[in-house]
Parts: sequence; structure tokens; C-alpha cells
Amino acid sequence: LARAQRVAARHGATVAQIALAFLFASALDAYAVVTTSNPARMQDNIDALKIDLTQTEVDYMDLRSDVL
Repeated sequence: LARAQRVAARHGATVAQIALAFLFASALDAYAVVTTSNPARMQDNIDALKIDLTQTEVDYMDLRSDVL
């Protein structure tokens, strides 16, 4: 959680947005299924698509590196 919080602070994003951005940026065959009854939260989820994590950030989030 602390790593996601650090990356979120760098991007001015929420931890949830960083978690989604990480899924989108990772090489995993994983798909985010997102649902909410709150339109503002759905917009936050959509905005996560606009977050471009660097490879350094992806490695940091994936615990492959301690350097951010």
C-alpha cells in the first residue's frame, strides 16, 4: 500500500487509480472489471487510463525494484 501511495502522490492520483494504471501497464494477462453506482468513482476509474506509469514505477509497484 505504501508503494501505491508514493506513486499516487507523484501523479496526483488516488491509490485505486494507480492500481488500475498498474494493471493496464503490466504485462499480465489481467483485466480490470470495474463497477460502481457512483458516477464520480466511475470517472475516477476512467481517468486511470490516462495515467502513464514509467517502467521504473511499474517495477517498483511489482516489487522488482526498491528504487522509485
